Amino acid sequence: MNILGLDTSTEVCSVALKVGQKINKINIPTPREHTLKILPYIDKLLKQFNISISDLNLVCVGSGPGSFTGIRVALGVAKGIAFGLNIPVVSLSSLEVMSYSALKTHNSKYIFAAMDARMNQVYFSLFHKAKTTNNLESILDERVIDPHEALEFVLKYKSEAILVGNGWDAYEELHNNLTSIHNAEIFYPDAEDLINLGYISFLNGNYKSATELEALYIRNKIV
Repeated sequence: MNILGLDTSTEVCSVALKVGQKINKINIPTPREHTLKILPYIDKLLKQFNISISDLNLVCVGSGPGSFTGIRVALGVAKGIAFGLNIPVVSLSSLEVMSYSALKTHNSKYIFAAMDARMNQVYFSLFHKAKTTNNLESILDERVIDPHEALEFVLKYKSEAILVGNGWDAYEELHNNLTSIHNAEIFYPDAEDLINLGYISFLNGNYKSATELEALYIRNKIV
C-alpha cells in the first residue's frame, strides 16, 4: 500500500511517503512557506520511490490544532489528491500524532500534549497507554485552555507524566513549574508517525472521503 502523510500545522512542513514497508520523509522548518514547499516535497518523495501520484492508495493528514493557515495548506492538498484519485483520507489531531511519537520511545503512563495557541492559551490534550493493547487512548479531548489549567492537570499525574509539544516552553508559568517533569522534546507532528498511526485508523475503518475532511481548529478566532 502506498500512503502519503502531510502535516503543516506548525512551522515544520512534514511530508512522508510509505511504499510497502519503507518510509521516506522530509521535515523542514518552512514558516510562512508551506504553500510553496509542500508540492515540491511530495514530488521529491514520489521520485525517490519511482512512482507517480496516481499510485497512491491512502492520504493521512494532520487536521490541527495549530496554525490556522498551515492547517489549511495540508488539508487542501490532501483533499485535492484524495478527490482526484477517489481514495480515502485519514485525518488525525496534531496533538495525537505527537503523543504517539512519545509512546514509541517512552514508558510514561500519561502523555500530556500542549501547543502554543497564543493569546495566553495552549491547545491541550491528555493520552495514556492502554493496559491491554499498549495503544494510545485519549483521556481528555483536544481543547484550548489557560496555562494554569494545563499546569493543574499535569501536576495531578506528575509522577507518571511526559510532555510533548511546544506549549510547555511557550509560557513562563508552565516552563518554571514543570522542570521536574520529563519533556520528550517532540515539538511538531512527524508525518512518518502520522502515516503509521493513520494506517491503524484506516484498518479500524476510521477514514473519510475528501468531501468529509474538516480542520480541527478548536476555536474560531484566527490568531
